[in-house]
Amino acid sequence: MTFHATLESEPVQAGTHEHLMVADTQGDRLEVDHNTGLATWVPAHRGDTVIVHGQLYIDSPDRAGIHCTHARTSSGCPLPGWIELSGQYYE
Repeated sequence: MTFHATLESEPVQAGTHEHLMVADTQGDRLEVDHNTGLATWVPAHRGDTVIVHGQLYIDSPDRAGIHCTHARTSSGCPLPGWIELSGQYYE
């Protein structure tokens, strides 16, 4: 899936992942789980606009996100993904 959104808060490091909370113009919110062991840290900040391409996951009715936002694939992420910030791709 590809999601055009704005960062709602500063990114958070959680182990080998960068977590970004994003929302689109309709108010749909997702947590982006970007694996920094497989991809470069995204130097994004609250208010930045990003385009995220990866695999949608749903943990519960109130919690959904995107993962597999890296070019190198793994058994859990069969297709490559990316995050675009200001014309730069982080994959």
